[in-house]
Parts: sequence; C-alpha cells; structure tokens
Amino acid sequence: HLPLLLKPNAQNALVIGLGSGVTLGAAAQHELNQIDCVEIEPAVVEAAEFFKDVNRNVLSDHRVKMIVNDARNYMAVTDKRYDVIISEPSNLWLAGIANLFSSDFYKICRKKLNPGGIICQWSHVYYMSSKDLKVVVNTFRSVFPNMSIWFTSTGDILMIGSTEELIIDYLELAKH
Repeated sequence: HLPLLLKPNAQNALVIGLGSGVTLGAAAQHELNQIDCVEIEPAVVEAAEFFKDVNRNVLSDHRVKMIVNDARNYMAVTDKRYDVIISEPSNLWLAGIANLFSSDFYKICRKKLNPGGIICQWSHVYYMSSKDLKVVVNTFRSVFPNMSIWFTSTGDILMIGSTEELIIDYLELAKH
C-alpha cells in the first residue's frame, strides 16, 4: 500500500513479481485504472490461484493484466509509463535476481516512470551483511536520489524513490 498512499492520484501501476499475489491484491485496493504485473514463472501465476483468500482473487480483477516475461525484457520493450512501480522480486541471492537490483535496471525503471512517479523496491535484510545492505541501498540511491527507507517487519525494507522530491505528509499517511 505504501507507494500508492504516497502517490494517491496514481492512475496505473506496475508490480514486478507476483509471488502469492498479496502485493498485487493490495495495489488493486486503490483507485487505479490499470495494474500490470510481470512474473517470469508461469507456475507462479498458476499457484496464485491457491492464495485467493489472501490476494483477494486479484487475478480476476478486470484492471489487472498479467504479463509472463522477464521484467528486464518487458521494461526494455514496453512503451508504457507508470505512476507507480512496485518491484518485489525473490530474494537477492537467488540466481538472476540481482539483475533486478542493479543500477542498469533502476535506470530503465526511471525512464518508465511518469513525471513525479514513485518506485518501491522491496528487499530483505536478513542474512545480509551491513556491507551488502549498503551496496543495495547505494545502488538504488544512485538512480533515485530522492528516496526514503521504510522498515516493514523484521528482515524487510521498502525503498521508495522518485524522479522528483519526495514530500511525505505523515499525518495524512497515519490516517490510513
């Protein structure tokens, strides 16, 4: 919910990584016109059906477009731009995932954001050295210098970045 609460006038969003569909289901609770979701593994899309009770049966939402593809490939070829990009791939140590935490990937994301758009990057911090965490944060910050870090639960952070200055109304945010 966080990036969409910080960008309440968002019209569209891209979610990278489906998993159980909980994040996509949370995005669908907001007044968006379209929500694209990119997932590399078709079996994950199939498995999301088993989580209907926690993802709010989001795959049946008419605003959701499932794209089975590698997120880097999709981002490189799509002409679409987004108000919000939520990147929640698997853990960083899994094969191929580090590419979704690279400055090259973040530069592509930056180009795909509408003016004033927001990107939210989830990352685990458990089993990660402070040195590795600094690399993750500094890589994100090198492309999105207007950023903040949010601690969600033990072992997870959300990095929020924007092409413009982030102005956060904490009193308004607290209402949600």
